Formats: sequence, structure tokens, C-alpha cells
Amino acid sequence: MDLNIHRDEHFIQIIAELVRKGERVFAIAGSSHAVKLDAALHAVINGAPDETGR
Repeated sequence: MDLNIHRDEHFIQIIAELVRKGERVFAIAGSSHAVKLDAALHAVINGAPDETGR
């Protein structure tokens, strides 16, 4: 069970929102976060639907 799912979702939402606005984003996180969130960030930023179908 991932107890940090809400933090991770928020992190992805904020980064994706800034990228969509044309901002350049530099985020600092632990190496495990980068590996864990990579696919989700690419999917959200490149327009793939998330788990809710949006």
C-alpha cells in the first residue's frame, strides 16, 4: 500500500499544469520518486488519459 499516493498525484498535477502553460519545470525529488513517477508524468504531459479516463 502506497501511503504517499496523494502526494505523488499532487506532484504530477502541478508539474503537468505548469508544462501545459509553457513553463519550464525543474523539480527536485529523491531518485525513487523519479523512477516511480516517470511513466505517469510522460503520460499526463503527452496527453494520454489518466486512470480516470481524462
